[in-house]
Amino acid sequence: MSLFSPLVKIYVIVIEIVEKKHANMKIYMKILNIFIILIILASVLTGCRSNTHRDFELPEYVFVPEVIPIGELSGGLSNINNIHISEGVLYFTSSDNWGRLGIYMMDFDGSNMTSLPNFTLTVRPDIKTPMSYVSHIHVDNSGYIYVVERIAGRRPISLDTDVSVQNTQNDDNDFPTMQDLLSDLVNIIVLRKFDVNGTVLLEVDLTDNVFESGQSHLGNINIDDDGNIYLTSFGNIYVLNKEGRLLFTLTSGHGGFSREWLIKMSDGSISMVVNHRTGVIMREIDFQNETFGESMTITVLGEFSIYQGNEQFSLLLSNALYLYGLDENTGELVEILNWVDSDILSLGVDNIILQSNDHIIITRANSDFGERFVTELVSLQKTPSRELPRRINLTLATFNVDKHREAVIIFNRSSTTHRIHILDYSIFNTRDDITAGLTRLTTEIITGKIPDILDVTHIPFVQYATRGMFVDLYSFIENDSELNRDDFMSNVLRATEIDGQLYRLFETFSISTLVGNPDILGYNRGWNIDEFIEVINENPQAYAPLGESMSKESFLKNMFIFNMEQFINWDTGTAHFDTNEFIQLLELTDFFPLYPSREFSEYAEIWEVQEMLTDNKQIMFAMEFRDFQSFLTTRTIFGGEIVFKGFPTEIGNGSAFIVDGGLAITNACMDKQGAWEFLRTFLLEDWQKRKSEIFPINNAVFERHKRKEINEAGDRWSGGPYGNMIHIPNLTEDEANQIMALIYSIDHVISADTALWDIVIDSATNYFNGQATIQDTVRIIQSRASTYMSERSG
Repeated sequence: MSLFSPLVKIYVIVIEIVEKKHANMKIYMKILNIFIILIILASVLTGCRSNTHRDFELPEYVFVPEVIPIGELSGGLSNINNIHISEGVLYFTSSDNWGRLGIYMMDFDGSNMTSLPNFTLTVRPDIKTPMSYVSHIHVDNSGYIYVVERIAGRRPISLDTDVSVQNTQNDDNDFPTMQDLLSDLVNIIVLRKFDVNGTVLLEVDLTDNVFESGQSHLGNINIDDDGNIYLTSFGNIYVLNKEGRLLFTLTSGHGGFSREWLIKMSDGSISMVVNHRTGVIMREIDFQNETFGESMTITVLGEFSIYQGNEQFSLLLSNALYLYGLDENTGELVEILNWVDSDILSLGVDNIILQSNDHIIITRANSDFGERFVTELVSLQKTPSRELPRRINLTLATFNVDKHREAVIIFNRSSTTHRIHILDYSIFNTRDDITAGLTRLTTEIITGKIPDILDVTHIPFVQYATRGMFVDLYSFIENDSELNRDDFMSNVLRATEIDGQLYRLFETFSISTLVGNPDILGYNRGWNIDEFIEVINENPQAYAPLGESMSKESFLKNMFIFNMEQFINWDTGTAHFDTNEFIQLLELTDFFPLYPSREFSEYAEIWEVQEMLTDNKQIMFAMEFRDFQSFLTTRTIFGGEIVFKGFPTEIGNGSAFIVDGGLAITNACMDKQGAWEFLRTFLLEDWQKRKSEIFPINNAVFERHKRKEINEAGDRWSGGPYGNMIHIPNLTEDEANQIMALIYSIDHVISADTALWDIVIDSATNYFNGQATIQDTVRIIQSRASTYMSERSG
């Protein structure tokens, strides 16, 4: 009998005990997590790695897309906007070859295209230099077209007769007249209703007659079966009759910055839908009683876009991976399709129309993965999976679909041999248990359902890797026909190695370090704790040496991360916190306040920060350098040269790389070469060049970013770490060399064990509060950490 089976049985018993008796007790959850790791490691060692996630099966049906750029259907019209679909007809605004804006209608195949006769934008003689555009189109059940226009400009005001105004006549439009300077800026919203012949049936100035004073934003519009008009603006719902007269106003109660959708229900009435922190809330609008009626809360996590439903589903909810329909009778969400399996990037979807259970029409603004912008009409046809071309299906388990969906779609569109399917474990999380997805993944791994590719962001990666769960990726790089190790920032890859092997692949990296003025901190990179203390003591005026957001806890956490290898040994499974070095680490926190004197979200104005640096009230920054701009911004804040000191450590190298998790190929993968064909796309220049906001791992792309910063012409401005706009000079060759020297000096990556940190901070907090001596604190940490290390390494 293998070790695996009894461990699983014990695991089930432990879960039941924790859930029944200790559901809210942190220590028992830690014990459970440790036990889970032991089971996983046992399962890997006893042969589960040979049982891939092979029980994954394609759904019986998938939706296959047919994509047609709307511009191809519209005969060369440009700037396709305000797309709306009603009764099988596509409505949109566009400009002709002479720049004249029109409203167009056509069938989905491009036939029967017509324009709304005699349509022109609203003319307002009382507005000077108007700028007008259409912001919304809506079509009701009778085929009437509602058009919302926004008009921005100036409304001249009356001048006091005693005021002498010079230059009121100005033939040169480049210079404003005094009348211009004394005019009011206005932003007006006009609602017009047309029949198909272009006859104006209704015109309402919403700004003057409906909205509250000063409002100039229309969020949503819908029409009930009786022709009454519903509008949303900044948390308010305005209900007009068919003649455009305001009947009543409702307040959503979710704040002025919430977004409300107006959805027509199956009985022809209108409901308000809002994405709230408690879930998606749907509230009936009781037209007769001019109030809200019944309310329904749909429990979901994350952000969803809301769309009009049909007879079967009262509304549609879409996120990064799924399209759901709400069954109005049961209140349950029903999965309609998987966007990624349909090769559709759901970002930018404007309309979703359920033509039938087997046919869906969507329109979307598609940047074509960064290459060119097109507006698309997509017909999705439900198709039996058995009718699709046969390909090898590989699974990718993740908790963040947004990170991978674009790459998966690009790969699936281009590959004729393999297809990647995303397993989204975040869908199992709840508001009460945000780790339920991780528990689900862990349980499946225990039972042998190991994915082919694993996003390692939220798992104990080092422990998994050292127990043989992942494949060494160097072998694939070395055997690749296009790639080799020299193509990448080799120093960064080496820092993430485990026993000389590369088990995860990542696209970008950043650098965590401590910076300051070299005249104060010294010009040499790196320092130990004694040298750090000496600088602090030599600058008693620095009451916030690392800034006002640094507290005892945040400083200790940084020091723990950069000095962790001093206190634990994974090879022997031992902890060493009962040392003078760790006592010294705790004593260092005496330089910092218990709570930050300025919260992260309440940074001072940039001039205040620079004043603190100038007066030496602050002498260092803890920084994450994500790109060259962040270096240049920090240099500008200091007003000159900076030095990368890093956090003080025993070896004098307190800078480290930060990588965002990464992807690993498991040893259970049924087709490792096929999995590599997907992973390698993240390393190619075509993909890497899009990652301009963070240091790319590709050497050639990194070098282009560097040369751009050196040769960038003209003035530039940046928000900086304190949310302020500051002038950024170009990068110099010396500074570029300084950054490269820092990168070449770093030999490790931040990989903190969160459970171990919890043990440290739980006890250290009592020391911070004066409730425990430093000796007692160290003794308790050593005892608990030793138990943890022994159990984890066993």
